[in-house]
Amino acid sequence: MDEWGERGHGILFALVGGSIFKAMFRNAGSRIRPRAGALLAARAAGLLALAQLLPLVAAGQEQPAGKPGDPSGQPPPAAGAPAQPGAPGAGKAAPTRAAPPATPQPEGWRFLATGRADVGYDTNVFQTESATGDAFTQLGGWAAVSRNDGRTLLRGRVDVSGKLYGRFSRADEYEGLLDLTGARQFGPLRAGAILGGTYLDIRALDREGNLLPRSNLTSLASRAMAFGDLQVTRTLYLNGQALYRYKNYEETPDLTSLDYGEWSGELALSQYFPKRISIRVEGLLGQRDYSDLQAAQATGEILPANPLLQLRRFQGEARLRKRWGANGMLQATFSLRRYEDLYQDEMSSDQSTGTLRLRHPMGAWLFEVGGAFVSRAFDLRDSGAGEPLEEEYLAFDAHLERTLWAGARLSGGYDLFRRSTNDPDGDYTVGTWQLGLAHAF
Repeated sequence: MDEWGERGHGILFALVGGSIFKAMFRNAGSRIRPRAGALLAARAAGLLALAQLLPLVAAGQEQPAGKPGDPSGQPPPAAGAPAQPGAPGAGKAAPTRAAPPATPQPEGWRFLATGRADVGYDTNVFQTESATGDAFTQLGGWAAVSRNDGRTLLRGRVDVSGKLYGRFSRADEYEGLLDLTGARQFGPLRAGAILGGTYLDIRALDREGNLLPRSNLTSLASRAMAFGDLQVTRTLYLNGQALYRYKNYEETPDLTSLDYGEWSGELALSQYFPKRISIRVEGLLGQRDYSDLQAAQATGEILPANPLLQLRRFQGEARLRKRWGANGMLQATFSLRRYEDLYQDEMSSDQSTGTLRLRHPMGAWLFEVGGAFVSRAFDLRDSGAGEPLEEEYLAFDAHLERTLWAGARLSGGYDLFRRSTNDPDGDYTVGTWQLGLAHAF
């Protein structure tokens, strides 16, 4: 969970998921018997994994909350306040040389916490062409406890948040996160594990998709991850991780469960140069296996004998970053992602993403601006206009933050998201204004 999602990039994840749901459920109703149409709409939840790339690349390669000492870690938060768990730079020190930061110095138990309150206005709550706006209030905070003896690091983190709309309470959102991390240094190798859980209470008439036939999409996800960071030379690091996650959705009577298990493995190389310039390349292989949801024929029809849906993921990313000062950063990323439906390719798709982000400190002020462009094309899935579904997403954000006093930060900004697609009536634009105050304890 990020600081209202690291400058609003959670909009990317949420809106992409919502738009996919709309297209799939509409198409299912026109081509498939009622029960199969509900199944097809339900299994669109699987494609939310595709959108998870968006907030990550928009803000930089975010590491799971609690992972210590990743040499490719993000810039730290604004001066005077600790990083939010899960936000770029959470739990990491700012490097002072071309090479990654060294292992943190020994210390006893530490406790950090931050509370935050935001007010804002969403110009298009339900992501439709006929936009309906509403004001919202967002409240939340996090707490972390850690201990480091120079070789072993233990850390626990808890995040909670709630987003409350003024007129459309059915669009309210609630989130909770727990992460437990253990890591140990073995010479040039740092290895560890993370156990975590996430609770989401997201209504059907919000950014998860306003046409999904469910009263809500409450879910509980658990995950286990093992990771290692190896210092090959003073400026070259090899990073790897293996992850398994299981997501359990609240069941809806007479509709197929959306539950799934997912595994992934990732390898990355990070090279650090003088002038605080770094390059990172990474590759990922993963697979999502649904517990009850069936795969569809190439035509979109779901037959009783069809196997369970399985989606295999291939992903590669390259990133170039330049840093300065305590928080300054200029970063560009490009990534390619391929999802393969292992049955008849009905859910297979290709996606490319490019991002650019600037973060510049100006004394007590911190200015940040960034953008992302995503292009996704499905092999077979019908757009509703007799051709395969194609989508393009454009996101832009600008934010300004000021440190008021030690531990207190005032921030405000604007986020813009636009979807263009060959899905009839699928184009829309969302703008969000937000003003917030955070205080560290």
